[in-house]
Amino acid sequence: MTAPIMTAPIMTAPIMTAPTSPVWEWSVDVAGNFSDSNRASFEMVGYSPAELIGRSATMVLDPAELKRAEEVTEALGGAVAGWQGVFVEVRHRNGSTVWLQVTIRPRFDTDGNVVGATGTTRLIGPDSEGAAERERVKRRIEKVLAARSLVTTFQPIVGLASDSVIGVESLARFSGDPAISPDQWFADAASVGLGTRLELLAIELALTAAAALPAHLYVSVNASPTTCLNPELAGVIAHSAIDPARIVLELTEHDMVSDYDALISALGTLRRQGVKLAVDDAGSGFSSFQHILRLQPQIIKLDRCIVANLDTSPAGRALCTAVVSFAARIGAHVVAEGIETHAELSAVTEMGMRAGQGFYLGRPSLNPAVWSQWQEDAKATHQVQLAISLFRGGCALGVDRIPLVNAVEVAPARVSNHHVATSALADADLAEAVFEALPDATAVLDRNGTITAANRAWRMFAVDNGGRPEDTGVGVNYLEVCVRAALSGSSDAIEVLSGLRAVLAGTKIESDLEYPCDSPTARRWFSSRVTAMKSPTGGAVASHVNITRRKLAELENQHQPLHDPLTGVTNQVLFRKRLLAQMRRQSACPIRPDVGVIYIRLEGLADVNDKFGYAAGDEVLVVAAHRILVRLGQADTLARLGDERFAICATRTNPAHLTALAYHIAAALAEPQGIHGQQVACRASIGTYLAGPYDTVSSAMLAAEQAMYAVRQEQANQVPA
Repeated sequence: MTAPIMTAPIMTAPIMTAPTSPVWEWSVDVAGNFSDSNRASFEMVGYSPAELIGRSATMVLDPAELKRAEEVTEALGGAVAGWQGVFVEVRHRNGSTVWLQVTIRPRFDTDGNVVGATGTTRLIGPDSEGAAERERVKRRIEKVLAARSLVTTFQPIVGLASDSVIGVESLARFSGDPAISPDQWFADAASVGLGTRLELLAIELALTAAAALPAHLYVSVNASPTTCLNPELAGVIAHSAIDPARIVLELTEHDMVSDYDALISALGTLRRQGVKLAVDDAGSGFSSFQHILRLQPQIIKLDRCIVANLDTSPAGRALCTAVVSFAARIGAHVVAEGIETHAELSAVTEMGMRAGQGFYLGRPSLNPAVWSQWQEDAKATHQVQLAISLFRGGCALGVDRIPLVNAVEVAPARVSNHHVATSALADADLAEAVFEALPDATAVLDRNGTITAANRAWRMFAVDNGGRPEDTGVGVNYLEVCVRAALSGSSDAIEVLSGLRAVLAGTKIESDLEYPCDSPTARRWFSSRVTAMKSPTGGAVASHVNITRRKLAELENQHQPLHDPLTGVTNQVLFRKRLLAQMRRQSACPIRPDVGVIYIRLEGLADVNDKFGYAAGDEVLVVAAHRILVRLGQADTLARLGDERFAICATRTNPAHLTALAYHIAAALAEPQGIHGQQVACRASIGTYLAGPYDTVSSAMLAAEQAMYAVRQEQANQVPA
């Protein structure tokens, strides 16, 4: 056994002891056996000196403590080091845990060999439980720091106009206790003074991992205001594996900023490195318009608490509208966090948010093979690039063509000028023919936004949508067209206008927005794309691409796996997702009303199948689903769980409302329906459960199911009158 001078790790901030506390003085030999002790040992650990001398120190000290002590001793240079105020967890004779503060000094023989140790020990005082817990937390965090045992996952951030990944947020994951969330790890580290060290390590490892990401993606890393004030952060960024211009610093908003001047100065240093700033969790912590105004971030990340069920929350939509408008005024853009449903995605897109993040758009991934799939989406076709490369100024459809000798690559000396000019004109004819035949509505704009060329599909697009070709044709300023549409209240036109201006100004290479454009007879979707022209004269190519087939396929693909094919209501997979979203919303925003689960089992369906056939049983299920749906609120969800079982996620509810809703549904289901000329009725067993703050999806559904079986048993026990 190693000498017990290696009994516990050093505390950086030792707990002060009471002046009146007794001092236990003791000695051990090199084998770790007590060789001396004063009477204070009885008060400290419950053993008299006579009971300790000659016995191993493991009587009171756990071997695991000794093992940790060995590791710390080696790190400090071996057993020759003496310690002041170490923190030791020992076992009292009565079985309880006692925390002691110990000073230890090694004893040496004449040859300099360690032959034992002497120590003095004090009780740490009345705050022993709190101090013990802080020490446990500190040890846990220090172990992570020493081993650098963090892994980085990246969650995609998607451009809502282009539907392509434009950046990622780095998220630290810990290999320790899975019951401790990453947020709790960082909170625990901050509570023992190690928060900045842990955040710096997470940022360093994230930027190292980011070297494997596609080069066009920006990388968001999280940092508290305290970490931003630490000068080491600038060094971590400067020595990272990626260009600082790709780094976005997300300022977490769980702590109040005490000194804005100091924080703004520190952020200024980072911005000069090229780093961009985002305010994280806007709307959930200490974020406010004044806070954002002082920090002037390039990105405002809207918290999940605000985004949740935005499609059905007028108050949430009003707040988001204010944030988007405010962001535009200070030159920032909004990223919606926590998008988990298609309805939420549609809502944030309609409100002009440029980017989004959430499980619906992409989950965090540790896999570099998944990261490599987040590539830029090259949308401009080769034919358009060929046509544009041969147009100059007025060289467009309906406009006189200028000589194109200078527009093509210079020919070798042995080729005559006549041949070059003839070849150029032939290429121009080809380009014009290709441009006119493009199936997508396409126009060429000069640097001022004036249309200099428009193909047939562009002209027909105006006709198909009730407009006149001359209002959007050659010579018309497309910027002004978009301004008029924006002023009429079109949110899509506002987004197109913003992207068009950015491309013409040279701050963006491309802008893309998908939007619905229904005709009187069909549902349609288009993608409005604006791509910068690679020429000294500038300008852009604008097009409207019909993406209806893809959108319908996407909607069908989204619908089929998540809905019951017979009744059309949601299936268990989607139901659990929506119930989880509602329960998260409830816990994140305590002012929200409660969430309830109703579990329904149709009784007698097997008899219908046996008597009339399974087609009749299917008809009963379809009618039952309809009868339930018409009694639900807009935000409620009905699911068929299988066979004769249904479930409802009831929102904005309370116990009385939940009971009344179950009663009305039971009455509706009990009404007979005609099948094969006979009136058939299937009663229902229904159980309800109001979810509590600590419920999970599974526990809430199980509780509702158990309530249903209790009702079913009670009905079975009733004796007919």
